[in-house]
Amino acid sequence: MTSTENTSPSIPPFDENNLLPPYRTDRYDVMDNFHDEYLSPFKCTLLELCERFATSKERVEILKGLYFFRKAMFNHNILLGYQWLYGSFTENIEAIENRSPNDMDVATFYEGPPDTNEAHWKKVFPEFVSNTLSKEKYKIDQTSYPILVAPPSHIIHVDIVSDLIQLFTHTRKGVWKGILRLELNTPEEDEKAINYLNSLQL
Repeated sequence: MTSTENTSPSIPPFDENNLLPPYRTDRYDVMDNFHDEYLSPFKCTLLELCERFATSKERVEILKGLYFFRKAMFNHNILLGYQWLYGSFTENIEAIENRSPNDMDVATFYEGPPDTNEAHWKKVFPEFVSNTLSKEKYKIDQTSYPILVAPPSHIIHVDIVSDLIQLFTHTRKGVWKGILRLELNTPEEDEKAINYLNSLQL
């Protein structure tokens, strides 16, 4: 299987378990305190994600699916929010299970345009609210979590996020691991990513 050890300044190397670490032990400040960028979810751009993980044909196809999914979100005016990336795609699954990843697990936290709800998305963008459809079309296992900035909705959001971070940052065997974060509405950076993917010869 192809190695997934390309380098990226924003994404730490795999640990001894072939997982992203939950925090970076290689970067402390002089007071031995962590900065936000040293903690999971690690923020990165789509280009940085591609530079790190586009190491096989299977992974390139999944990354292209993520690009087109994000482009569809942009076209539907889903611009505020971020995505968490987790699961076998962000692990060295080639070494762990001697296989390529089948898809990418994605959680999208978003504030949509006014007067939109799940019924609206089912009509105009069904892949956004159906992980079955998103896997079929984009090779991503996608779940959407609508959020609002104004209280009291932000309290509900905090509760949801605290539950999900525990779920997404542990393997089925209970091993602690890191995940990644992508901001929404970065079309210029995303175009650099797809150009990078199209330039690869694997």
